[in-house]
Parts: sequence; C-alpha cells; structure tokens
Amino acid sequence: MNHGISDRGYRVEKAGSCCSECGGAFGVGEAYMSVLKEGDEGLLTREDFCRRCWTGREDSCFSFWQTRRRSDGTERKPDEDDLLPFYRSLRGKEDRNALELKYVLSLYLARRKVLKLVDVGQDAGREVLVFEGPGKEERALIRDPGLSEDRIAELTETICSLFPGWT
Repeated sequence: MNHGISDRGYRVEKAGSCCSECGGAFGVGEAYMSVLKEGDEGLLTREDFCRRCWTGREDSCFSFWQTRRRSDGTERKPDEDDLLPFYRSLRGKEDRNALELKYVLSLYLARRKVLKLVDVGQDAGREVLVFEGPGKEERALIRDPGLSEDRIAELTETICSLFPGWT
C-alpha cells in the first residue's frame, strides 16, 4: 500500500536560523526561502535556504514561500504577502494533501478578505467553492474534500507551524 503525505502526517519545524544548504546564518531583515519537501515515508519536512542556495529548487519541493528574519530573530507575523505565494504554489497539485491545504487556506484567506467567495456549485456530489483572488485577475475552484473536524484542526496546526502567528 502506498502511504501518501496525508496518511503519514507532518514533521514541520519552526523556521531555522541558518541555511539548510550552506549553513550561513540569516541576518536581521534578510529574506530567505522556506520550503516543504516530501521526505522519508511521505512526511512533509521544512527546510530554509538563503537566496544564493535557493536557485533552481522550485521544482523539487511540495511548496515554497519567502519570509524574513525580524530583529528579535523570529519570523514576522505572516500576512497575505506570505500566504498568497504559498497558496498559489499549491496550484496544479492534485494529491489529497494539497487539495486539503488549498481548501483550508482558501477559507482562511476568504475570512481575511484576501479571497472572495463568488460562487458555490456541485461536482460529483461534492460542493465546489469558487474564489476570486486579489484584483479579480485569478479564480480558483476548490472542491470540498469532506474533512473531519479533527483533520481541519491538524491542517490548521500544520499551517500555524509553517507560519507562526497565523490564526
């Protein structure tokens, strides 16, 4: 039996203080890239890369986004400039985990008025939500994956670990 990401769970660490590749420390205010990669046994793991070491990694990861170090050494509270690139990086991914993450993030971004729910339909017995992105230039059709409350809580916890301060 093939166990995918959604079958195994997550091991998502907080942001690192240095590059996973070269070991260079991230300076205050320095932009760096955080990625989720599918690791051993289908677990999602987080790695952080300086701009120099990031080049060419876009296709080898599950998802990625840019963040910065704050003066106290932590990541700043995420906003739509952080969450939208992560959300958009899930486009085109059709595995169950990506679909579930897109669903939870869509609802959150709609609640924050970053996305606008413009229509609700049905497809193969499932509710489909149609969201409009900022500036109305993009639309996303998000199928309700039928998540349990426990699974929604698990996904929310995962997103919170990726983006400290997200709630």
